[in-house]
Amino acid sequence: VAADAFGRGVAIPARQHHHGAATDDRAVHPALHAGHVEERLGGTLVHGRQVAFLTLSPQTPPETAPVLAALALPKDWLPAFAAHDLPVLFPFGQLEGPEDPGLVRSFLPSVQDVRRSLAERLMAEADGPVAVLPPGPEAEALLRSLTLAGVATVGTEDQAAAKDLVVLTAGALKGALRAAPDARLWLDRKVIAAAGALPPQRRIMAYTDLGALVGHQDASPFQIHARIAGTILAEVLLEAGRDLTRAGLMQAFGRAYLAEFGLDYRAAPLTGGGALRFDVLGPPP
Repeated sequence: VAADAFGRGVAIPARQHHHGAATDDRAVHPALHAGHVEERLGGTLVHGRQVAFLTLSPQTPPETAPVLAALALPKDWLPAFAAHDLPVLFPFGQLEGPEDPGLVRSFLPSVQDVRRSLAERLMAEADGPVAVLPPGPEAEALLRSLTLAGVATVGTEDQAAAKDLVVLTAGALKGALRAAPDARLWLDRKVIAAAGALPPQRRIMAYTDLGALVGHQDASPFQIHARIAGTILAEVLLEAGRDLTRAGLMQAFGRAYLAEFGLDYRAAPLTGGGALRFDVLGPPP
């Protein structure tokens, strides 16, 4: 961090994936984020200091990276950067939920957030017992959340009795359609995309953690990630002030006004508390 400048490291992996969208355009990646920061700030200066974007690669040692924070890293890079107390902002990929908000911030709901939102929605709308497929750790975790919320559940062996069926993978969908032909399906949009066509007569509740992105149809998810990340970062920089430190940057998230994205990092420090988006598909009940 120089007297009149500070840097943001932007990851440039060989091929970047984000919710099914892929890009290998290494030149565009930092330019996208920088462009949205500058658009929000009205230039490249904030509090009289230059905002500079530097590229990071898998070979960049986190302990020597000359940046204030790292932006849009692949999720699997996080441990190395966290081990050296280098903040990571808006990584590609879903956080689990226990991560330290002093070192990482996202605008997408974490795995724990998704689980909690699903449980709350099913508690309000389930028509009867709920089953979760396929069996495994994530299904067990969701079933525990449902039980704590007071939702009646049934095991895999009794899925035919389920009135609502949460299917977590596209591979389990075909069997679920046969085993519980009358149940309403609860499907992540990523599962729907992977499955392709679904029976038009089935009632489906589709949900997505890309709630802030779904309304933008003029760009890819990758481009929208850059738009939202750049806009939020600009607001945080404005709030953080001129005498900037890594700790001060992370603390500024709680003071930044981000209502246009439905985010509040004071209430939900890790992810801002962005909500899932639910859409009813298929025929009316």
